[in-house]
Amino acid sequence: MKTKLSKNQMRVAIAKDVIKQLKAGVYIPAGTYFWADDLPTGFGSGLLSNENVQEEVLKLEACRVCAIGAAFVSGVRLFDGISGKNWDIYKGSNSVGAQSFFTKKQLCNMEEWFEVTKWPLTTALEDKILRMHRSQRMRIVFRSIIANNGQVKNGDIKKRFEKARVLSHP
Repeated sequence: MKTKLSKNQMRVAIAKDVIKQLKAGVYIPAGTYFWADDLPTGFGSGLLSNENVQEEVLKLEACRVCAIGAAFVSGVRLFDGISGKNWDIYKGSNSVGAQSFFTKKQLCNMEEWFEVTKWPLTTALEDKILRMHRSQRMRIVFRSIIANNGQVKNGDIKKRFEKARVLSHP
């Protein structure tokens, strides 16, 4: 599907969709890029080449994703219908991968904050972030993208983590 949205507008739409899917329980934040029991091979690489990945993704009741996986799946949900043979999380050529919407650096920054591997962090902030549920960490990262009009700004993400309360439940 062709869109007239800028890359920043697409990233904002993706971030909003990630938060929507988290609230709906469709996205389960995890330490894996993308896993869905509903798909024939779980990961999806075995989808038949004539199947439309967007149609399959829209049918998902739930899937486990990291920050990059969430950006990828929401990008597919919102912006393209691709065949299984071109389904790739990272690559943007011939497919709708996460790099079709975010730069490699942006994806790395998102993932580092989500997985708590962003350095340097103070011990206190790292401990605080690690006590947060993965869904809270994912919401903080994607809300920052929305607030910054599609940009991934480490300073803003850090401030959001510093200000956040550790929730007792996701």
